[in-house]
Amino acid sequence: MNRTQPPRQDCTPIDIITNALDDHWLTTPPGEPIYHLQAAAHVLNHLEDHGYTVRATPRPRRHALTVLDLALAAACTAAALASLALGHWIWASFAAAGAALFLHEAHQQHRTHTTTESRP
Repeated sequence: MNRTQPPRQDCTPIDIITNALDDHWLTTPPGEPIYHLQAAAHVLNHLEDHGYTVRATPRPRRHALTVLDLALAAACTAAALASLALGHWIWASFAAAGAALFLHEAHQQHRTHTTTESRP
């Protein structure tokens, strides 16, 4: 593959990516399709040639939010039971609705974490 260097060495990453894609597009024979994997490898080579390193960074875990939602759901459940014991049906229903909302939020957080962590 014939790679040309961009005209200046102090390019921004966007300039380097643009130059790499232009270079890949120009060096690919007209009858041949442009494959995304090859274009990505070409861009990565151009970035590395200019001193940029592309590496995966670990995603921050957000389990603390799920734990907080579960703790608030437990507090709302306790408030609902206490309100029921005292005969305050309206407060018990509000507390039960709060518990349901916090449990739903915790479930959504858990589902989001398991689907994003299973992706490569």
